[in-house]
Amino acid sequence: MKHVGALVGITVLVFGTTYLFTSDWPLGGATEETAAVSEAPASQEVAETEPAEAAPAEPAPVDETLLAEGQSLYVQCQACHGPEGQGSVGPAFVGDSNIQDVAYAVQTIVHGRGAMPAFGERFDDTEIASVATFIRNSWGNEFGGVTPEDVAAAREAGPAE
Repeated sequence: MKHVGALVGITVLVFGTTYLFTSDWPLGGATEETAAVSEAPASQEVAETEPAEAAPAEPAPVDETLLAEGQSLYVQCQACHGPEGQGSVGPAFVGDSNIQDVAYAVQTIVHGRGAMPAFGERFDDTEIASVATFIRNSWGNEFGGVTPEDVAAAREAGPAE
């Protein structure tokens, strides 16, 4: 049992450090904004985020090369979103209708959203397209492919409001 505790401690250290250095949360502790969220009554419902645009009638074809690359890169997302997309610190991707919208999914990865840090500086357009394609087409999701051109457009458009 002692080994299990050590393994859990190492896992928390590795993933906690990764989260700390990839998060956009202030290192100095709570700000007025984060304190207000922490002090909100537990009974308050979390508002559902609406996709920025309607999903296309027919999804774009899935590029199998991007899908495979996305699966490899998704390992870096597992600490927050879970190995099976079930969520943990971050939201679940299983059945998430928000990721149906290409622009919403790509904007979130490139520019960040809420506690999700921006990865636009860390990954190129093809890598972001591959991760977005993977999450949009795994765990029962069948929302179609994302292209590097979709990512370039999201970069150009800037963060969503």
